[in-house]
Amino acid sequence: MIVPARGKVLVEIYSQKHSFVHLPETMALPKLSVAEIISGNGSFVKGQLILVPTKAGLSIIEDGIKYRLINMSDVVAEIDDYVL
Repeated sequence: MIVPARGKVLVEIYSQKHSFVHLPETMALPKLSVAEIISGNGSFVKGQLILVPTKAGLSIIEDGIKYRLINMSDVVAEIDDYVL
């Protein structure tokens, strides 16, 4: 599952083991990278930044959405009241 990122804000991420992970208030996430949507499907628009649990440097297609990773560094996520 791809999670929309609003700046560096997200509530939950869908882990690679298919279970929801609740993040503490601030946390470095070395297995998450920032990705940019390059072909949307209606739910995600072109140019939108998202967080994905994979390594940078890849082009990936998931659920009809094509995206590419743009940041190889760790991502810091801050909890907000944003609901998926």
